[in-house]
Amino acid sequence: MTLSDRNPRVGDTLLLQKEKWEVTDVSTYKDKDGYRVTEWCCETGDAEAYLLRESTGGAARWFFTRWIEPAKVSLTDAAPVQLDWKDGAPVPKAPESLVSGGDTFVYADITDGMYEGESGGKVRKLTWDYWNVPRTVNLSIELWGDGGVDFYRGAYIQDAEVELRSARSAGAELLSPQGGRFLAAAVYTPAWYLGALFLIGMPFDEGIVFAVAAGAVTALRVPPYLPVPYYAAAVGMAAALAAVFGRFPPFSSLIGLAALFVAPWLAATLAKGREGCERGDVRYLLSMSTALPAFGWGAYHYFVHAPLPHTLGQLVSAMLPALLGGVGAFFIGGAVLGGDEASR
Repeated sequence: MTLSDRNPRVGDTLLLQKEKWEVTDVSTYKDKDGYRVTEWCCETGDAEAYLLRESTGGAARWFFTRWIEPAKVSLTDAAPVQLDWKDGAPVPKAPESLVSGGDTFVYADITDGMYEGESGGKVRKLTWDYWNVPRTVNLSIELWGDGGVDFYRGAYIQDAEVELRSARSAGAELLSPQGGRFLAAAVYTPAWYLGALFLIGMPFDEGIVFAVAAGAVTALRVPPYLPVPYYAAAVGMAAALAAVFGRFPPFSSLIGLAALFVAPWLAATLAKGREGCERGDVRYLLSMSTALPAFGWGAYHYFVHAPLPHTLGQLVSAMLPALLGGVGAFFIGGAVLGGDEASR
């Protein structure tokens, strides 16, 4: 898989430019203007690099940068770069240009924000960004609030350039959201029916309806998890669709039929570009938030209004709106979120 499928996780292996990197840590960095970066520390041998996902609330971009020795960076007169700054002291003036590896880099801008590690610790960090004249290679200097200074050299990359290999076992990956929450739901559904409902003697149709819904919800318990607001939005979307379907049935009303497709499109559009938006997870949420209200609507009409004796054909017909809505939402989510990393 590539970065178009999901974000990296600690323990994963990245293959980039014919090199293998192990993801060893993840942290975030943001400033008061809404600029946010998620950083994955990547190591191979004695080398250290960072894969960055930059976001300002819109489209996000990937950036890969490697740590370099301070001695490899100098001022234009060949003098070494000497810096001494700690949080609380005035911000020093950045040199207008630097030289590294035979290239000249011109100062572009400064980012002043808070760096937060996975453990929750925070420290202020200043980042001076320099670019070569074609603006294809970046040189950055990071000044840490505790007095540390780091130098990095890197460039923007496309998500397809990185091959991502999971540290999970094949079985765990198969049941992950990216390997298929839908497969997880398919496994949990018969487990719910055979392990619980069948044992208490529930009728076949009631058992199937309950097991399908329970299996779909249980698949959400497979880690990793999306940020809480995504689940809150999914519940809100499902409740809104349930209210619409209660008045405008999806197969006998144009409003209901339109809602079956407009709701996931709108939700995917709002989700695109937001931090923590894992593409595979969001597509599953879209499908379930659309299918479950339609599923509930179909089950209600099946048990309350379908003429007796109930038949398998009646049950399948009642579930068709849920199937159409779930599959439609999945493909709508894929089309809207696409391969842009803003949607991962």
